[in-house]
Amino acid sequence: MPTVIISPLVARGTIDHTSYDHTSVLATVEKLFKLGSLTKRDGSANDFNNLLKLKAPRTDAPLKLPEPAVSGYVHKEGEEEKGVEGLVSRLVAFFSFGEVDPSLRGFHHVALLRHLQDAPDSEKEKIVNGFLRHRQYHAVRYMRRVREKVSEHDKLELKGGKGSHS
Repeated sequence: MPTVIISPLVARGTIDHTSYDHTSVLATVEKLFKLGSLTKRDGSANDFNNLLKLKAPRTDAPLKLPEPAVSGYVHKEGEEEKGVEGLVSRLVAFFSFGEVDPSLRGFHHVALLRHLQDAPDSEKEKIVNGFLRHRQYHAVRYMRRVREKVSEHDKLELKGGKGSHS
């Protein structure tokens, strides 16, 4: 399993080719605190202790992170925004307090973005308004519809035809 270990006790530039497992974290804690293993799986998993070999923590970590990139979006509190800004602020509110299960929200949002990608500008507001009314069962149906539509569109493009927008 690809793994990234971030620790001041790992030597700079370390690349390790050891095979790790999801239970490697558990195996590391068990060995570090001299605990017995819970299962055969974590008992046989490679731990990360061989990477934590520095006697003193490294001090080359950045003390200040760079400023995040500016998206250009500015939310105006208390104003009903029009156009793209209005759609974005409504989407932010929807994802903060929406009725869709948190484990589906990201996939639901990706489906919306994919749907909007091929939609004519004149239909985008209608698509977003419908999206904002989604609840749990709507979200699952919507994701299936978009996947089918995207698959049909991609097949047509591969054949050199034009896909329909809806």
